[in-house]
Amino acid sequence: MGERPKKEAIIKSLNNSICYGAFTKNGQQVGFARVITDYATHFYICDVVVKKEFRNKGIKILFVL
Repeated sequence: MGERPKKEAIIKSLNNSICYGAFTKNGQQVGFARVITDYATHFYICDVVVKKEFRNKGIKILFVL
């Protein structure tokens, strides 16, 4: 495996993406997804993460609906 990206690169990638979160009613973040787009015709959903104890509950699919 390669080296982990530097903090500055991660921040820049988040600032240049559309980010979505999934939260419980109490405000706890349990999911995250990042979308890369040209804002015209193409998009790419990446970095989809759901907290382990909340997996298999349909949260991941909500990011693509």
